[in-house]
Amino acid sequence: MTVMRDSKYLLGIIVFLLLCLLPAAALAKPVKQTFLDYLSKELTTSFNQIDKSLAVAAKELAKNELPGDEARRIVHQLYATNLFAVDCALVSPQGKMTILEPAKYHTHEGAGISQQPQIIALHKTKKPVMSKLFKMVEGFNAIDLEYPIISGQGQLLGSVSMLVKPESMIGKIVEKNKKNSPFEIWVMQLDGRILYDLDSKQIGKVLFSDPLYRPYPDLLKLGKKIVKQKSGTGHYTFVAPGRSKPVKKEAFWTTVSLYGTDWRVVTVRLLP
Repeated sequence: MTVMRDSKYLLGIIVFLLLCLLPAAALAKPVKQTFLDYLSKELTTSFNQIDKSLAVAAKELAKNELPGDEARRIVHQLYATNLFAVDCALVSPQGKMTILEPAKYHTHEGAGISQQPQIIALHKTKKPVMSKLFKMVEGFNAIDLEYPIISGQGQLLGSVSMLVKPESMIGKIVEKNKKNSPFEIWVMQLDGRILYDLDSKQIGKVLFSDPLYRPYPDLLKLGKKIVKQKSGTGHYTFVAPGRSKPVKKEAFWTTVSLYGTDWRVVTVRLLP
């Protein structure tokens, strides 16, 4: 009887210890997932706001003389009411920026962008489009969001454009909650170009071709997995802020999209 009593007592202790450990293990993933969900939700909200603003501006522009004073007012209002807008433009059916706001970019009015991929895609589909990150006519790297201006008869009258710097947009969202999170964050286009990283020196680099990443084959392998899968998790080795030697990391990612263009949003924690 004593042996059985001791066995039951020992089993009870084991069960108790397991129950104590379970919450920590169970909470680990939800905490990571919660922060990733926060980032993706905030980015999606920002995308939706931009989409709504562009749609309203395009509808108003379709009712007015293009270009003209009222058209300029609409374009300026689009710029002024969107936190992440660097500039906004009215683009003619021939692909020329006939109106550009704010005033400091007026010198670029008349510039042709008809050969840029997003303009070609918009003219082909008559649907809104978001470009990849590239150097704009204005002289800086940004993404271009173009929304078609369609007449009541279905004629394409041109488009209304908004330029956004992803690192600024994402950075503002991250900073609102980063102090409460132990995770690193980076955001990538599907071609491997880094749109945002807490290490600002990595922004604009291409994961699959930049020399910085070549010594880390498991990172490159994970990068290809991130491109192929809209969400997931994986491990890799890379340098960490404030450390001289590479460390092991665990990554979780998801996807935010606008106009058929995907961004992969990645949160990372250091492994012991």
